[in-house]
Amino acid sequence: MTTDHNRRRILKASAGLMMPGVFGTIARAAAAAEAEDRILVVFEMSGGNDGLNTVVPYADDRYYRLRPKIGIRPDKVRKLDDRFGLNPGMAGFERLWKDGRLAIVHGCGYDNPSFSHFTSMAYLHTATPNSGDDYGWVGRLADAMSPAPVPNYLLNIDTAQSLAVRSRVHTPVVFDEPDRFVRSALHPTRALLDDVAVASTDNPSRRYLEQVAVSARESSLAVYTSDSIHGFLRDMERIGQADRVSLLIFSEFGRRVPENTSLGTDHGTANVMFFAGRQVKGGHYGTPSDLGALDAGDNLIHTTDFRSVYASAIDGWLKVGAADTILKGRFAPLPVFG
Repeated sequence: MTTDHNRRRILKASAGLMMPGVFGTIARAAAAAEAEDRILVVFEMSGGNDGLNTVVPYADDRYYRLRPKIGIRPDKVRKLDDRFGLNPGMAGFERLWKDGRLAIVHGCGYDNPSFSHFTSMAYLHTATPNSGDDYGWVGRLADAMSPAPVPNYLLNIDTAQSLAVRSRVHTPVVFDEPDRFVRSALHPTRALLDDVAVASTDNPSRRYLEQVAVSARESSLAVYTSDSIHGFLRDMERIGQADRVSLLIFSEFGRRVPENTSLGTDHGTANVMFFAGRQVKGGHYGTPSDLGALDAGDNLIHTTDFRSVYASAIDGWLKVGAADTILKGRFAPLPVFG
């Protein structure tokens, strides 16, 4: 799963949502812009990440009773504190945690959750579950920040346009070959192109948004994401843009708590979400779901509405001051940013 071919499949397997001035790649982050401009990168782990085997509650015996075969043993986890540890493959996130640049938001979800990948992703993309909303939360954010059309204001890295970036005002630019896009779009700016080339797919130290591939084993999604995000942020440091960039990382749902007979897990509900970056106040946020108080289907009960995470990005990081309007409701931001 670490071949060049599979690394280059990240943007086909997991959508990247970007907006100049709001969502950006390394190319955008390096572009000439005022230093105070902030960039939010939204990183989507498509496929339903297993949150319990990503952020492992190794001090809770109930975790091992419910997952006797696939539970990650205490001596294997990358311990964050006396309660939680990371999947042993997540060295990148461990380094971010130690640097105080990783925020873990526990128990994220919504009422009456869906177990369908398509439906759950639509809910996360619109931020209005069960509404049938035609526009995405990123699209509404773009409309709030720029009420008049601006060329190339929304960028969506994927094979097809995501519902998240569907906007009343703006027409997203959609592409799935970022290197080719950078070469064609930025070739007049030689210095910038040189910066991007140094941090391209040929540089083994840069694995920012290329190392994720949906694996047959659910935990691989988090492992590859960990290395990708850490590599991306190292590149932001290298080109002097680390203070401007923060990442929001999510998946459409978590996994059912008990392991199944195939030594895997079924579609579940509540999950962890993450913020990462130099300006992030690292630590735990929200209340972890109680392994002793599962719902009737043996799923975690959410304790944090996922839209509070979005509100933290909109008003806490980007300082838009319109999260209530964009998210169509009041969701208290978390104190992730100073």
